[in-house]
Amino acid sequence: MLYLLALQAQHQSMIPIYWHCPNGHILGVIEKYTYRNTLRVYRAAVFHETDPGAEFASDITGEAVVYCSLCGAARKWHYSDLPSRRLLNRRQKN
Repeated sequence: MLYLLALQAQHQSMIPIYWHCPNGHILGVIEKYTYRNTLRVYRAAVFHETDPGAEFASDITGEAVVYCSLCGAARKWHYSDLPSRRLLNRRQKN
């Protein structure tokens, strides 16, 4: 039980990782979990993190193509798609 409370507290204190379309609009928020990452997709893309009225439409835990409601651009989501993981992979190749 204590372990679950610690995980919950850690999760709530995390800085959100915003997921953008190629043109910079925010499509959703990445939530990091122990075994798999989840993309919480906004109902409509937003310009800035502080835009009011941003509602979540769905949670994606596998793979999907997400389209921007503002510009129509597409971006593919995979549960291992995290900026920190890509940076780590680049450093290991060098």
